Amino acid sequence: MLTFLTIPLELRLFIYDVFLANHQHVDASRQPSNAHFALLHTCKQIASEAAYYRAYVSLAHEQQITAFISNIPEAHASQILFADVANDGRIVSYSDQTVPVSYLYQALGKMPSLRRLRVFDCRRGGPTRDFVPGARLSLQFELAMFPSGRSGLHSYELYLEPSTQAVVFQTISPTNIQVLRLSGRVRFSKTLQVLSLSHLSIRCVTNNHLDHRMEEQFNHSNLQSFSYAQGNNRMGSEITDRYFQSLVSGPGAGLRKLVLLGCSKLTYTSLASCLRSLPLLEYFALSLVTIHELRSSFITALPASVTVFKLKISNAWYTDPLLQQETELCDELEASFLRRQPPPQSVSLNLRDSVLRGRDVHWRILARASGYSLTLGPWEQSENV
Repeated sequence: MLTFLTIPLELRLFIYDVFLANHQHVDASRQPSNAHFALLHTCKQIASEAAYYRAYVSLAHEQQITAFISNIPEAHASQILFADVANDGRIVSYSDQTVPVSYLYQALGKMPSLRRLRVFDCRRGGPTRDFVPGARLSLQFELAMFPSGRSGLHSYELYLEPSTQAVVFQTISPTNIQVLRLSGRVRFSKTLQVLSLSHLSIRCVTNNHLDHRMEEQFNHSNLQSFSYAQGNNRMGSEITDRYFQSLVSGPGAGLRKLVLLGCSKLTYTSLASCLRSLPLLEYFALSLVTIHELRSSFITALPASVTVFKLKISNAWYTDPLLQQETELCDELEASFLRRQPPPQSVSLNLRDSVLRGRDVHWRILARASGYSLTLGPWEQSENV
C-alpha cells in the first residue's frame, strides 16, 4: 500500500516546500495561521524531515502571543527566521517610561535570529495594562514591537489597512533591509540610508509617499525590482511621471523586474522614455487604466532584454472604452513584440474580447511556432504585490 512515507524522500521534501509556501501566501492582507505546526505532530519521521517548519511562526492575537512567550523553548525561539505578527501599536506613556500594551515586543525579543518580518493589523488586541493616573495612550507602530530598537532584519513587509498609520524605521534599522513592502498611511521617520535594498513593493499607500522624488527616499539603494499597485482603495496614492522618472534615473536604473498595476496618471511619453532607459529590464507587467487617451508608443520602447511581458488595458469607471486605440495597440503589439526575434519567453494579455476579435487564435499559433508561452485572460492576481 502506497503511503506518504513510502514515496521517495526527494518528493516528500518537495511537498513540504510547496505546502509551506502555499501556507505562507498572503491573500487580501489576511495573516496566515500556525496550522503548519500540525504537520510536525503527525509522526517523528515527518517532524524530523520538516523540522525547518519551526523557523516560521505567526502570532495573530494577544492570547497567541502570551502563549508563545510562556511555552516556547529558547532553543526553538533561536531558530525562528521568519515571523508574521499582528501589531497592536498602542503605547502607554507615563513619567519617563513607555510600555507597549501588547506583549508582542517580548515575543520578538525571543527571536534573535529573525531575518524576515511581515506586519499585519491587529484585530484581537488585549486590554490596556499598567495604565496609571496621568498616563497617556498613543500609537507608536515600531516602538510597540521594538522599544529598544532592532537590527539585522533583511526583509520588512507591511500588510496594513489603508487607514493604519505607521512610521517606518523609527526603531528598526534599515541598514540590512533587502526587501521592503509599504502599505497603509506610512511615512518615514528620517531620510533613509537603505544601502542593501534590492526589492521595493508599494500597495495602497494612502498618504503623500508617492509625491516625493524617489532619490529623496532611497538615494543610496540599487533596486533590482519595483512593484506598485494602487489597490482597491480610491484614496491610494497613484504613481506619477515625476515619481517614475526619479525611480528610473535614480535607484531603479538597474531594474530587472518592474510591475505597475492600476496606473492612470502615467503619461505614455514618460512611460516610453523610462522604458528606453532600462536596458537590463527582463520582466515587465503593466495594468493601465485609460481615461482620455491610449498610445501604443510604449510597446515599441520595450527593451530587447524583456523576456516576460504582461499587459492589461481597462478604462476608468467614469469613461468610455477607447476601442479604436486599443485595437491599434494590438496591431503594434503583434508587429513589435509578439513577432520579435529572438522571441520572448512568456506573454500574458488581459484584453477585451471585442478588441481581440479572433486574434487570440492567431496569436496562439504564433506563440506556439515561436516557442513562447501565451496566456490570455486575467493575470493580475499572480503578481501578489
